[in-house]
Amino acid sequence: MQFPHNRIMSRILIPLNESFHDSRSVNWIMARAPLPFFLIFCFLGFLSFAASPDVESSPARSDQTVSIRVDVNMVALYVIATDDSGRFANGLSRYDFKVFENEVEQHIQHFIPGRVPVSWGIVLDRSGSMANMMRQVYQAGIHMLDAGLGDEMFLLSFNEHPQLLVPFTSERKILARALHSLRATGNTALWDAVGTGLEQMQAAKNKRKVLVVVTDGEDNASSLSFGDLLKETAEAEVPIYPVGMGEELASKSFFKFLNWGERKKLEKLARLSGANAHFPQDDVECARAMQRIAEEVASQYSIGYYPDIAPDGTWRMLRVIASDPLTKKKLRVQTRLGYFAKPK
Repeated sequence: MQFPHNRIMSRILIPLNESFHDSRSVNWIMARAPLPFFLIFCFLGFLSFAASPDVESSPARSDQTVSIRVDVNMVALYVIATDDSGRFANGLSRYDFKVFENEVEQHIQHFIPGRVPVSWGIVLDRSGSMANMMRQVYQAGIHMLDAGLGDEMFLLSFNEHPQLLVPFTSERKILARALHSLRATGNTALWDAVGTGLEQMQAAKNKRKVLVVVTDGEDNASSLSFGDLLKETAEAEVPIYPVGMGEELASKSFFKFLNWGERKKLEKLARLSGANAHFPQDDVECARAMQRIAEEVASQYSIGYYPDIAPDGTWRMLRVIASDPLTKKKLRVQTRLGYFAKPK
């Protein structure tokens, strides 16, 4: 995917040629200093959790061969399977999944279960409403950085302008200095910041990428529209996990409530990309939300196939079915909704 260049400096957006409104499915597809320190604490904590060998991931069975064929036109999916209680369905094989593109079943040719290296991006809202939380955010962030990071990560903050604080690194000292430099001021260019985060993902060294966006308020300063951000999200193929500030946090820090419309936008952004939005209302819920994100990423199945129809630039809907190999009962499946079939 080609993103607008130098968004951070110029914020000049280059229109994309494809219309996201051409698809019959799009109507269904188409919400301030840094985040509180305890939120960075939670996020960096979940990074350590995701990288830990204690995270349960199942080794490949003898029938889980991994394709070594290399083809840029392969469609890659990251799939999460859970039972009715929300427990992760680990230990599945490729034969427990079915993948459909525009309702036509595809032949799975690439399958990897469990934990693989991840490139994380964290996007922090540092607009004016976060001013009272600066010291708390710094202390908690430093604490979790000291716990160690296994995967690479970049830090990007934003008010009315996105700013890349640290490009991809695993160096704790560099990340800690960046956290210490955060100051609260200005409005909220949320959509610009998410778009910049997706652009930064092009520098990732790992195939699996995850973007976590923490914000306490609605967008009021972006040049990028929400509709255009949805188009960029569909093309980027990067799961986006929004973490929106909740009621109890708002009352403690005089934060603005996330109104229903903005919340629905964040949920829509997450769903399109194959992720979930979280809205913690206190420290405990925040920690649980971050741990859940880490568990989801660690439990993903990597599935790939080569489409029966050559890439032609059209939007193609995706659907994945998974079944428990013992009970044959269908599992709940989460992955991205579709993709633009562009020649690569």
